[in-house]
Amino acid sequence: MMATGRDVECRFGSTSFHGVGFPDGQEAIGLPVTLWEGVHPRYAEVDLASIADADRAEESRVALVIVECKAPGHELDGALVQARSYREWVKPVSYVVTNGDLLRAYLYRPGPLPDPAVSIASWQELEVSFDEVYRYLSLQATLELRDRTEHIAQSHMGQSTGPSEAGGVK
Repeated sequence: MMATGRDVECRFGSTSFHGVGFPDGQEAIGLPVTLWEGVHPRYAEVDLASIADADRAEESRVALVIVECKAPGHELDGALVQARSYREWVKPVSYVVTNGDLLRAYLYRPGPLPDPAVSIASWQELEVSFDEVYRYLSLQATLELRDRTEHIAQSHMGQSTGPSEAGGVK
């Protein structure tokens, strides 16, 4: 029985990342993030993250998917606000919020474009609609989306879209 957000992290954790193709070592629990408010840093932790390159040094790891977990029965609106604040600094391909009962997954779109929801389902519905979630959250899909987004950004702006030195993954 899941009772806390930590219980949800354990349920969603490595098993779910392995289920969408991430090998051992490409998940992080409590990924540190520096959030900037003007000139003042605030330190936080993303509950779970899938990491692009497990072999990279901690300070240069790139999160592909971030997950914010809440306790069962907890409303997801607050978790969504929290995940969206992290995504501004981490710049993942997608982000997920879950309370163990429901799962909402979104693709990150920088700038003024809204982030499209790619899955809103109960855990029971995921057994039926897993292919749809896999299509957006798998290792292969997130790497392809990241590469395509970076290519478009570089061709329009002439620069990388990775985490800046001022913020991002610690």
